[in-house]
Amino acid sequence: MTALVVIGGWGLPVEVLEPLARDWRGECFYFGLDQPLSSVVNTPEAFADTLLAQVPDGAAWLGWSLGGQLAMLAASRAVIPPAGVVTLCSTPAFVERPGWELGMARVRFEAFVQGMRANAEREWRRFLLLQIRGDERATEARRALNPWLEQGVPAALASLQCTLGWLETLDLRELWQAPPCPALHILGARDPLVDAAIAEQPGMRSRFLSIPEMAHWPHSPYWGSVRQSVIGSIAAWE
Repeated sequence: MTALVVIGGWGLPVEVLEPLARDWRGECFYFGLDQPLSSVVNTPEAFADTLLAQVPDGAAWLGWSLGGQLAMLAASRAVIPPAGVVTLCSTPAFVERPGWELGMARVRFEAFVQGMRANAEREWRRFLLLQIRGDERATEARRALNPWLEQGVPAALASLQCTLGWLETLDLRELWQAPPCPALHILGARDPLVDAAIAEQPGMRSRFLSIPEMAHWPHSPYWGSVRQSVIGSIAAWE
């Protein structure tokens, strides 16, 4: 069976995504952004290249939030394109910029960056709680998030600041419009961080799936439908 590469998002260990691949019959490779980054792996391109060197050619890739952006970036840099990429609650550009109004307001993002410098623990908690805002099952979402909140910030501050910079600078609109391999983008219709309206933007040739009740945090009530979509898509790509 096709190997699966799983990439976590900003500020949380990749283990939060393990339920999605729990029944996977092939090899699984997990990569998180919660570990200290080396001096040579301090750009998203270098990170993508490092992952490509560790996984089989032709694997399928799955990434949540920033991890989805990195999965798409890796696909574009692979000598042999992946079987396909599934992103979960990801966007081609997280922060607004000319011609892209669907990202987070730059003033708001810059305030968050400043807050991280002043008090990383406080801002990290705020960011995680923001991810479940609007979720139709907010009580269940908070219950699922609590164990990770109790563990505290999972990464060295330098790594958090570095990968936060990736969120600010990555602009992958061309990859969303012309993906280098089959791509499925799963969105939460209630996501406060990633506007589901990206699926309606002109020129988007990727496939989109919106989960009506879901915000940004992909907790247990949604695992079944997400996992079915992931497995079904990858089976069609094989």
